[in-house]
Amino acid sequence: MTRIYFRDAVAAIIVFDVTNRDTLEKTAKWIDDLRAEAPENCILCLTGNKIDLEDKRVVPQEDMIVFAQKHSIDMVFETSAKTNYGMDDMIYEIASEIDLVKDRFTQVGRTTSVSLDPSLAPGRRGSTIKENNRDSKDLTKGDFVEQKGMSKTE
Repeated sequence: MTRIYFRDAVAAIIVFDVTNRDTLEKTAKWIDDLRAEAPENCILCLTGNKIDLEDKRVVPQEDMIVFAQKHSIDMVFETSAKTNYGMDDMIYEIASEIDLVKDRFTQVGRTTSVSLDPSLAPGRRGSTIKENNRDSKDLTKGDFVEQKGMSKTE
């Protein structure tokens, strides 16, 4: 039954728990299901959640990036649903990407209702906060270029 929801997906957020490596490995099945049922140009976003639990973290950023590359994921983020860290930026970045590629969906008879006004969210991109005595930052497409010399998750 769940697969039926994938059929008209414009984007999908695949969430795992950074304090439990098994949850990252299990996302591979969701990714396979999305690839089988969602439109070819569906934007996939891998999100490591619970980064507020840094002392219990077992999945480092590097592992997230390698996993995303292996599975051709479009975007990678770190979030905390508890503290709301990274949530707004993740949604904004996904919406921005949808807005950039909305013509692809129109060509196949689908439309999106996304229209972004940058003035509504000034300074949202790449925001950082100090958490657990370290700088934390969302991983966005730009990070792949800046930090790893890659574009997106090639």
